Amino acid sequence: MKKFYKSAETKPVEGGYGVLLDNRPLRTNAKKPLVLPTEALAEGIAEEWNVQGEKIKPETMPLMTLASTAIDLIAEDRDGKVAEISKYGETDLICYYADAPEDLVARQRAVWEPLRAWSKEALNAPLISTDSIIAVPQAEASLTNLRNKVDAMSHWQIAVMQELVSITGSLVIALALDEQHLSAEQAIEASQLEENFQAENWGEDEEEAEVRGQKSQDLHSAVNFLRLLNK
Repeated sequence: MKKFYKSAETKPVEGGYGVLLDNRPLRTNAKKPLVLPTEALAEGIAEEWNVQGEKIKPETMPLMTLASTAIDLIAEDRDGKVAEISKYGETDLICYYADAPEDLVARQRAVWEPLRAWSKEALNAPLISTDSIIAVPQAEASLTNLRNKVDAMSHWQIAVMQELVSITGSLVIALALDEQHLSAEQAIEASQLEENFQAENWGEDEEEAEVRGQKSQDLHSAVNFLRLLNK
């Protein structure tokens, strides 16, 4: 799409902050009013619009995409999205170790065991681990506590959580990011242990490296959204 405006700026509006394109209120993909909860997030989105070139590239506007998702999709089906996100706790990545080689298993244990310990202490959700490909049932109380944690979030946070669990395959890692227990880089390391191990030992596959790089970029964007949301 060709750029149709000269500049974007923020403005306080009823219920929060809006973004104006040449004094016209910006709307979501579904044409709903874009009303943001913090000025910092509004400024971040305005900056995404301001740095566009002659053509608008939506893929370069992750903050706008997440904000639209929160308003257009999460707010309309909150319970469904909470259930979808919470289901990751049933087969969380950090509970499924490789059975070999030992170097990989050792690396997984070094990174994932502290995360499960954190889940037990901070979230009251102890999780069972296995080295089998068969799903291991988790305690119902743990799954309930994980779901309650997600259910207590705003639709803004839920939009980010949906992105994070999709990227990492782990509800615990996503919650650790939300609570600033992990940095973005730590979360990427924890979620890509096996891929990185394979690349180190058997060489880098260009296509897989590109996928990992895109996931890393998307995760950083989601964490940035959380940061601006909490400013």
